[in-house]
Amino acid sequence: MHIVGWSKIVKSKEEGGLGLQEARAKNIALLSKLNLRMYQEQDALWAKVILKKYFPTSRARLRDPEKLPSSPNWKAISLGLPIFKRGIVWGIGNGLDVNVWMTNWVNGGSLRAMIEGPLRQEEQNLRVADLRCGHEWKWELISFDFPKFIKDRIKATPIQLYGNGRDNLMWKYSKDGEFTTNSAYRLANQGEDPVNQFHGLWIWKLDILPRITNFLWLCLHGSIPMKDELAARGINCDKVCPMCKSQDESIVHLLQDCVVARELWRKLFLPHMSIPMLVVFENSIPNPTLDKICIGQAKVYYYCVSKVKRLTSKIAIPIRWSKPFPGWHKLNTDGASFGNPGKAGGGGLIKNSEGS
Repeated sequence: MHIVGWSKIVKSKEEGGLGLQEARAKNIALLSKLNLRMYQEQDALWAKVILKKYFPTSRARLRDPEKLPSSPNWKAISLGLPIFKRGIVWGIGNGLDVNVWMTNWVNGGSLRAMIEGPLRQEEQNLRVADLRCGHEWKWELISFDFPKFIKDRIKATPIQLYGNGRDNLMWKYSKDGEFTTNSAYRLANQGEDPVNQFHGLWIWKLDILPRITNFLWLCLHGSIPMKDELAARGINCDKVCPMCKSQDESIVHLLQDCVVARELWRKLFLPHMSIPMLVVFENSIPNPTLDKICIGQAKVYYYCVSKVKRLTSKIAIPIRWSKPFPGWHKLNTDGASFGNPGKAGGGGLIKNSEGS
């Protein structure tokens, strides 16, 4: 019986998985990196051969160029192309290499995907350099009015005014703009969905055996084959706990509510335990009776501790003047005040390495 789904296992530990990586998504992430290299190294011999053979201008203009005959190598490279396109964004320098409509250079994707309707012939080949004039934009070159949100995104696009001025590709899923395989893998495996933070990261920080850590991980996911879980999956079985024979067997009952478990925890609850009680009760169903007992014991402990007079030991710290380095002078200052506001005074003393 498969207790935990594979889609959950291949998630990162921060998202509740085991940190394993799916082979197909990992391969696509590496192929997207190869697409980036092929674009950045267009002058390299290997890139020239591949682009000339499998992606000439005549082929790129076709509606479905991927349906044409090609080698297994080009088909593999094409698998990483969608992730490459989704992850890159253009950093604007002089704007000569960036098409206004088809290139991803503003926040949210290409401008062509944000608008509907045909474009004029002279508008289709507009470059960012044509549309920009210093810090201003030539809106009159466009035959229609951009919506306000598109204009705001264009105005908010950072533009490099200094340096070599060339447009450059950046990876938008990293802070420094550099491509990372991990971010490409996550994009290929889960898309752009927000990360659901797993509240059980503490189990990986415990100094315990790995098999116990994995057991706790299964508990937090409710994936221990208890009798109630087996019955929920259609297996005909008796759900009564074989230890106490009074309640249905579940994870919470096994670790918290069963009388046998309570007695075991009572005997093991020592100050030097390596597994805190948080391991048992994290993400569990609240138990009102247990809450009352814990709160009552906490009140008694607080009352007893507050009545004990704390013993403080005074430690005398010797204070003496230390010489500065030869050729240096040292300035020592001090001050005091009688209240705030109140009378205050201060002073200072300058001495050299000889003490004078």
